[in-house]
Parts: sequence; structure tokens; C-alpha cells
Amino acid sequence: MILYVDHNIKKHLSSSPSLFTQMMALQGITFRKEAGRLTQAIAIDGQSYFIKQHTGVGWREIFKNLLYGRLPIISAKNEWVALQKCKTLGIASPHVYGYGKQGINPAQIRSFVLMEALQDARSLEEISCHWKAFPPSFALKNQFTMKVAQITRTLHDAGINHRDLYICHFLLKDQTLYLIDLHRAQIRKRTPSRWRIKDLAALYFSSMDIGLTHRDRLRFMRAYQKKPLNAFSKMEHTFWEWVKKRGEKLYCEHQ
Repeated sequence: MILYVDHNIKKHLSSSPSLFTQMMALQGITFRKEAGRLTQAIAIDGQSYFIKQHTGVGWREIFKNLLYGRLPIISAKNEWVALQKCKTLGIASPHVYGYGKQGINPAQIRSFVLMEALQDARSLEEISCHWKAFPPSFALKNQFTMKVAQITRTLHDAGINHRDLYICHFLLKDQTLYLIDLHRAQIRKRTPSRWRIKDLAALYFSSMDIGLTHRDRLRFMRAYQKKPLNAFSKMEHTFWEWVKKRGEKLYCEHQ
């Protein structure tokens, strides 16, 4: 078993049953419920947190994911590792107050990750939803464009791809832009181009209705590549064409 619980959380829990059992039994407001995973907003001593509790996905779910060429998410370890990595990279993300993992059978692993709730934060999707009708100042729009490009580039350059990189997963709180929902993140020594494209296409798709101009997207590309457009290689131009095509395909699929 692996178990870490912040001492500020421990002091509000009892000595019996085990800490792991108590963390897995915590209940609050359900935000998302999927096969083998429950995401809840909870309160401990008046403080708000989010907890993701994994109860085992079963062999059927594992084989289904493998059949479609996807790595199954069998525990909270993915998110725990990705959040720690973000911290070392200087990417703002929810602080982790607890993590636990029990079991060796991949289909029956039980685990949890406890994070800060980022109360009163607003998603970039919420912030930008009226931009098309009521355009923001250039400075504000450019500030968000540059910051999202910087975060995405930092992730990818460190060998991390998010797999759900939509603008709703960027939260603004106290002038800081946080990246959340990293439970499907993959970490390698190097991020393959196809996974960079998938992440960037998710951003492209989720920002298609917020009034971004062609110039805004070019600024994003420059910031992500860290070079002027006239310095892009033929391969880099092709790379961004694939991002656009995949983003537009996602958009059509969701209409």
C-alpha cells in the first residue's frame, strides 16, 4: 500500500478504521461518476477539497481500452504523478493533500487523490463564453493566449500530454491560471508529435466559438514554437495544419 495524507487532514480523522479506509469512505457532492471512479467536492473542518476515489475498473474496461489503443486509467496514480510533475515545472495546479493506493490486481486497485478545491475560480471557457459578442481588450485576450501557449509548451517539452486539454480545464483564481483534471495525463521522456497534435487540437476545438481571430491563433503558434512564423520549417507548418484539421473534425463531431 502507498499512503500519504497531509498532517492538517490527519488531525481531523479518527485513529480507526485505517486512514485509507476513511479517505475512501469520504462523501460529499458528486461532480462526476464513471466506471470505477467518483469525483466529489467534500469539506473537512470547514475547508473545501476535491477527492477522486478509484474503486477498480474491472478487466472488461481494461480490455476495452486496450482494444481501442488507449491506456486504461486504473488508479489515481496518473493524476498524483502529473500534479507533482506540474509543481516541479512551475505550472499552477491544485495542491495535493493526500494520495493512497491499495492492491496489485490492475482490475481491482483502490486509490484516491485529495486536492484543493480552488474555490471561486472561473474556467477559461466561462470567462471567454461572451467574447464573440462582446470582445475583450486585446491585452486581456493576448494575456490568456500567451499563458495557455506557455503552459502547453512546458507540458509537452517535459514529456507530458494532457489528453483532455480543453479550455474548461484552465481555471483562473487570484490572477493565476491553473491547469486541472490531469487523471488521463501521460508522462514520457518525450511527447510524440501525434499526442502534441491531439492536445493542441483539443484547445483549437474548444476555442472555436469564442471569437478568436486568425491572428490570435498565429500568436498562439508563435508562442508555442518560441519562434517567428517565418522561421517555421515545412514540417512545422504541416504540424499546425494537422492541428487545425483535427480540431475542426472534433468540432463537426460535436455539432
